[in-house]
Amino acid sequence: MDETMTPKEGSASNNPEKPSKGIFPEEWKEAWKQLEERVRQRPGPHLLMAFAIGYLLQIIPFENLLVLAVKLVRPILFLVCAFQLAKYISKRSNSVPVSE
Repeated sequence: MDETMTPKEGSASNNPEKPSKGIFPEEWKEAWKQLEERVRQRPGPHLLMAFAIGYLLQIIPFENLLVLAVKLVRPILFLVCAFQLAKYISKRSNSVPVSE
């Protein structure tokens, strides 16, 4: 009888022969460690930057922009499809000879 393996059983993380790879490359992990060390040494500028970014995120109406983008997707998608259909029909009518 065949034994089926669940994704967890077949993954590399449970296989002791293969070293597990993380999501991020080693260069990114090293850069993150360096950034963390710089923040620990001088937290003032980084804290100020975090407050400034938080303030900007509060005053810019991202929710309204997202709703507007979702509302505009349908007409734009309709126009794109209509132009593609017109191009396909004109291409098809040029390639097929009319029999009399």
